[in-house]
Amino acid sequence: PIDITSFTNGVGTVEVGTTVNNIDLDWTLSKTPATQSLNQGIGSLATATRDYTASGTYTSSITFTLTVSDGTSSDNASTTASFQHRRYWGSSANTSLTDPQVLGLTKEFSSSRVQSRTLSPSAQYVYFAYPTSFGAATFTVNGLLNNAWTLVQRSVVNASGHSEPFNIYRSDNLLTGTYQIAIS
Repeated sequence: PIDITSFTNGVGTVEVGTTVNNIDLDWTLSKTPATQSLNQGIGSLATATRDYTASGTYTSSITFTLTVSDGTSSDNASTTASFQHRRYWGSSANTSLTDPQVLGLTKEFSSSRVQSRTLSPSAQYVYFAYPTSFGAATFTVNGLLNNAWTLVQRSVVNASGHSEPFNIYRSDNLLTGTYQIAIS
């Protein structure tokens, strides 16, 4: 049977607020198909084609599905160009953070507040910041429930120019040492 051995896009994951004008799609097959097509209004493709550039203005996640057939069997695979928010964490001696200071913390793409970090502040506050839509946090520090956190809710403008309501948590006290902090 025919098999799609890989199907990827050139965007991967980008930050909400980014505009993508072209999404390059590439795939490999176990053998030459009798037919192949892409969704999203693209339709049938020549059987020798193994790449396609989807042109448009993309500002939110989009999934492309490739369907191939050898006349007897068929296969399909999907790839998503993903637009996600980032969450941030780190330490600072500042009692509050500006947008550039939030963006300067350690960051990663995520769709959840749930995380576990080991931080080693030195006479600093510990900060966690993430979109308000991820919900309220419960903190466990070194294995014990900990309520010594101050929450500020305000909009943060990300590096791509998108403004999003954020939960910005700061430890109530300046901390020194190594702390295992889990957020649920």
